[in-house]
Parts: sequence; structure tokens; C-alpha cells
Amino acid sequence: MKTVKLITVVFTAVMVIIAGCERKVTETVVVAEQTNCFACHSDQEFSLVAADVQWATSMHATGGTFERNSSRCSKCHTNEGFNAYIATGSGGSPTNPTPIGCFTCHAPHTRGDLSLRTSEAVTFERGGTFDRGSANLCANCHQARTPDPDITGATVALEERWGPHHAGQASVLTGQGAYTFGMAYTVGAHANVPNGCISCHMAPAYGNQAGGHTFKMTYLYHDEETDFVAGCQVEGCHSATEDFDFSYDGVQAMVQGLLEDLKAELIAANLLVLYDGEYAPVEASVSVNEAKAVYNYLLMEEEGSLGIHNPDYVIDVLNASIAALGPNATAADGGPVAAH
Repeated sequence: MKTVKLITVVFTAVMVIIAGCERKVTETVVVAEQTNCFACHSDQEFSLVAADVQWATSMHATGGTFERNSSRCSKCHTNEGFNAYIATGSGGSPTNPTPIGCFTCHAPHTRGDLSLRTSEAVTFERGGTFDRGSANLCANCHQARTPDPDITGATVALEERWGPHHAGQASVLTGQGAYTFGMAYTVGAHANVPNGCISCHMAPAYGNQAGGHTFKMTYLYHDEETDFVAGCQVEGCHSATEDFDFSYDGVQAMVQGLLEDLKAELIAANLLVLYDGEYAPVEASVSVNEAKAVYNYLLMEEEGSLGIHNPDYVIDVLNASIAALGPNATAADGGPVAAH
């Protein structure tokens, strides 16, 4: 009998709650069967799955720097900072920052498709512009920054973190950002590739190892590192090439040699010194020419392509830097190289 009473009480309480939480339909929204949603949320849209798998192996996903959410760093190191930068011109200092991901470059729930968040031409921090279609989004971050302090006056105060930062690819690609000491230089054909970075780094992917949303340019084939040349093997470009050393009889080897020569000159002049096992600018005031040579070395070393992005330009800049450190070097005032 007590059990029956208890059940009755519980049932009554539930009914009271249901009655108190009664929902009324105030608006009816009819969603068409074929809306933009299904372009992404369809069980047939396998390209999105592939893109996600590729991205998961990229440096954007695996790099460990997205915690750098200061106002100076957030616009390129965090998803939230980049979105804020594109919208307002400042990345701010986002809380709980996250890595560069799908919604950094795409805004499907706002735009209704997977088009890029921005493809506006970019004005480089150091002057000059970049306008290469879809690659414009990349150039917002992959550019040489102005050193602090800048190279002005009779001397420049260097310190360990002084320089162009680590991602000057768009600057080098278009032949901008380095110092030429007033000497002649050449800008290569890669500067005019219509979609710049995208054409090679996002060529049809090799699994999740290279191309596509991995953005990588090498992959392992039977445990051997192989150059990803799918973007090079197009009509009018390097259709027969099998690796990146396709010009100058080994352009990467040549650039590596020039980098080593310039590094040796900088070390001998006490302009690069060891910090925790790695060479970085000395903490001292140096001449303008010396500062420019240090900057050029850091720019070409840290952009990572060993000349592939712009072979002629890189070789000319490195040769000019070595010459400027020689015994007959003059106080040339050659500034940042403007684009052709």
C-alpha cells in the first residue's frame, strides 16, 4: 500500500513539473532541403574529412606557440587573435587561445560556404604590398616584421631576439624586405605565381603527408624524404622536375653554402653569438651595414626554403651581405627592397 502511495506522489510531482514547463510554439521556421548546410554537413562530403586529417599533421595544428596571446603575437599565433586582427586591425590578448584551425581561415556559418575569411591584398609591415589571390590570407602572417629597434641612425642596438621573426616567406617570394646595400638584384618568376603560396603548398595532397591542408613540401616515401613537386609540375613551370634542386645546378646547395659563408663572417665579426647552443644577434650597438647583414641572414635562414621561393633574389641578397662585411665595405644606405 505504501509503495502505491509513493508511486502516486512521484507521478503527481512529475506531472506538475511538466505542466509548469509547458512549451508553446511561437514561431515556425521551414528549412529547405538543399541549403548551404548540407554542403558541409553531408555524409557525402568526404573532402572535409580529408582536409581535417591533413590539417591535423600541419604545423598550424601541431606547433606549440598558440599560448603566445600577447597583443604583439596573438594575431598570428592564435585563432582568436587572427580573427580579431582581420576584423579590427588588432589581435588583442584573447583568453583561452586556440591553435590556427578551420575557422581561422574559413567562416562557413557566417559566410554560408567555405570561401576564405579574407583575400584582400596585404600591405607589409615593412612597406610594400602582396596581392596573389588566395595566398593573400597567408601573407598577413608570413611576412618579415620590422626589427625593434629599426635600422636607423648611425648605430643599431641589437639583442638576442632582434630581427625579422621566423616567417618571412611572402616577403622573400615577392622580392621584398631584405637590404641590398645599393647593389643590383633580380626578382625571380615565382614572385608572379597567381595564387602564390597556395599553388605549391596546397597542390593535391599526398595522403596526410604533403600538400593540401598539410601545407608541407616534403613527405616520406619508403622511409626516404621526398620533395613534393606536384605544384611545380604544371605546364609553363617545371613540368619535368623531380625535386627542388631544378635550377642553378642545385640552388638549395648554393644558398646553403652562401648562408654558411655569411654566418661565418657574422660570427667572426662578433655579430652572432651563442645563446643556449644557438646563434643569435649579439647584445651590442653595431654599424648600420652590420645590422643589415645580420637581418638579411636571419631573414633568409628562417624563411626556410633555401632559395626555392625566389632563387635569384636570395642569392643576390646573400652575396651583397657578404660583400658589405668585407674590408672595403662602405656605409651604403640601401633600404628594404621594394617589389618589381
